[in-house]
Amino acid sequence: VPFEGQEKMWPASSQESFRALRNCADTVVIVSEGGYAPWKMQVRNKWMVDNCDTVLALWDGTDGGTANCVRYAQAANKPIVNLWDKYEQN
Repeated sequence: VPFEGQEKMWPASSQESFRALRNCADTVVIVSEGGYAPWKMQVRNKWMVDNCDTVLALWDGTDGGTANCVRYAQAANKPIVNLWDKYEQN
């Protein structure tokens, strides 16, 4: 999680889904202290890549935060599995 309260500005249903998923996690890491700042998303992305063996992405190929994360993973020579094609089929 990039920072505590990430979900506060999301629609109520998205907040509920986020909290339900978070409650299922064995471990939750809050990567940065304090509230919202755009740069904290990239800090979170780098933390995830640096602490994984394989990156699972749901990326449609457009530029943005997910693209930045995938590029960082490529530079770190991490295996990347992009699930976009499977998502599109459903």
